[in-house]
Amino acid sequence: DAADDALFRLGSGARAAGQWPLARESFQLLRDRYPGSPFDHDARLGLAEALLKSGSPADAQAQLEPLVPTITGDPKLPTALLLLAQAREATGDRRPALEIYDRLVREFPNADETRPALIGQGRLLQMEGRWEESRQALERVIAGTDRAAAAEAAYWLGEGLRARGSHDEAVEAYMTAAYLAPASPWSRRA
Repeated sequence: DAADDALFRLGSGARAAGQWPLARESFQLLRDRYPGSPFDHDARLGLAEALLKSGSPADAQAQLEPLVPTITGDPKLPTALLLLAQAREATGDRRPALEIYDRLVREFPNADETRPALIGQGRLLQMEGRWEESRQALERVIAGTDRAAAAEAAYWLGEGLRARGSHDEAVEAYMTAAYLAPASPWSRRA
């Protein structure tokens, strides 16, 4: 009777530790063996994230597409939207990814998922040549209190500025990334 609970706890612990193959296996086993489990809904979300983080964005998208419409009003909706947008972006489906990022930013402006959504939005807007909109999205994150997210946003701002030939401004953005979170991978990239 406790096997689905144990699998869910194992998957959740692996997810928290970034052990994506173990999280993927645990959540998949829970879904396969205990389809009526009370943990099924959360396991689907955990499985989708594990699939995305372990290099299977198309499979993550397949898990999320039917899930998102069923969780309206659920506090996990921002997480599901962010994962779906990231899966869409990873599979090269940029326009729908941008629409989902936009929805997340618009409907959940204070959610934790808004910062990574703004960064994704800024990145995709750069690819579409919508520079001012991209800059605004990234600068919102830079102005926030999450230094790690701000460093990532500053890095992407620097990339956009460099691509536009604004090298002095790009250097400033890269230095901002390095200053905000010196130990982060974004600082090293900058």
